[in-house]
Amino acid sequence: MFPDFTPSRNLTDFSVLLVEDNGPSRLLIAGLLKSLGFSNITVADGGEAAVELLAASGCAPDIILCDWQMPVVDGLDLLSIVREGFKESIFIMVTATNSIEAAMLAKAHGVDGYLLKPVTKTNLHKAISETVNRVRSLHE
Repeated sequence: MFPDFTPSRNLTDFSVLLVEDNGPSRLLIAGLLKSLGFSNITVADGGEAAVELLAASGCAPDIILCDWQMPVVDGLDLLSIVREGFKESIFIMVTATNSIEAAMLAKAHGVDGYLLKPVTKTNLHKAISETVNRVRSLHE
């Protein structure tokens, strides 16, 4: 069953899992999410930690913002795990890799959105709102 992605639900009420292995980037993105009004934010310092959090909670966040390049469990690995057990989450890949090939690879793995680094308040808000609106339109 999919979470409530109806237009009447305020975007900032969505729960967010931020997966980023780089400490300064993690702090920056978490701060940007807070400045956009998100309050239900869980942070994982890498793919392994995210897998543990998802397994422990047994439920999926509405949105997963995930760095692509991480050791051990990278963004594509986590995306595959999420699509097996937590299909209802919106998954947005965060990466510095700006190529059509990378975007197509992420799409082939089931990514919902793509956010290029460096992350700013404007491009973060745009990526989340456009991706959520696209998913909402699929569930109407």
